[in-house]
Order: sequence, then C-alpha cells, then structure tokens
Amino acid sequence: MSVKIMGQVWEKDLPFNKAWVLMALADHADHQGNNVFPALPLIAWKTGYALSSIKRIVAELRDDGILKPYGHTPGGVVIYRIVLDHVMNKVEYIPPENGRPKGRVERVPRETPSQIDTGFCDTHNHQFSINKRDGGEGGGPRLPNRNSQIYPQQYDFPDSDQWNPFGDEDQ
Repeated sequence: MSVKIMGQVWEKDLPFNKAWVLMALADHADHQGNNVFPALPLIAWKTGYALSSIKRIVAELRDDGILKPYGHTPGGVVIYRIVLDHVMNKVEYIPPENGRPKGRVERVPRETPSQIDTGFCDTHNHQFSINKRDGGEGGGPRLPNRNSQIYPQQYDFPDSDQWNPFGDEDQ
C-alpha cells in the first residue's frame, strides 16, 4: 500500500470516478507507483462500481497515460505503474476567512433533553424493557393509566369492570 501515491492522487484534478478507481489501485502500489496488479473484481468491490465500469475506467486511465503497463506476472496478469507527473494539480485550497465554508446555514441549537419527549426511559437505551413491559421496576417508561396527564380529560376510558387495555392492575 502506498500512502504516498494515494496522497498524490488527492492533489490531481481528475473526475471523481477516475480518482476513486485510481485510489483503489494506488492502495496496491509501492512508493514509486509500481507493481499495481490487483484483480479487477477486487477493485470493483472496493469502489462499489460494477466490473464493467472498472474495466472502462482502467482503459481510460491507460489511454490518459496514468496507468502504464510495464510487465506481466507469471500468470499473465498485466502489471501497471501509476504515473501522475503529467496530470494537472487541483486549484490550491484556500480556507474561508471565518473558518466555516461559505454558504452554509447556521444550525439551530437542539432542544435540551428535558424539552424532548421521546418516550424512552432515562436509565435504559431502549423503549421498553423485555421483562417488564408494563413499565414496572427497572422497566421502560410507564404506560398511561386513567389518571395520566398524557391524554386529555375528554378521553373516554373504559369502566373499571371492563377490560383495561393499559394493563393497570393497581387501581
């Protein structure tokens, strides 16, 4: 792996697809940019491109003179050298004066946890306890009962002799 060659690729003015494939190829190069012969399916896996796209982009890199073949492995695989001398560099990056990229919208501060009603228990990282679904000791949030302030007063709760959908046993 050549971090040196990968760093040079970042500085070059290349289309995204060529730069991304070249980064994956540079990951297999030595510090001089030689001995690049990874399997194209591996490059496709690394970049997320289809194998046909990788073949096309590698052919374009060869046509541009960025990938130069200079030998073959005993199995007949072409060995490439990465040559970046003739590729134009990107325009120098100048950071904005105020430290933030121009055109960004300022974020609105988030509400404090006490202002957000998520329905999650304060002591657990999940909504309902597995063993105590009724919200008992050590469980998740308590489910509303007929005296709960969650529902408006006009909510029509069933009579106590009917089935209680909220699971209240202590009434």
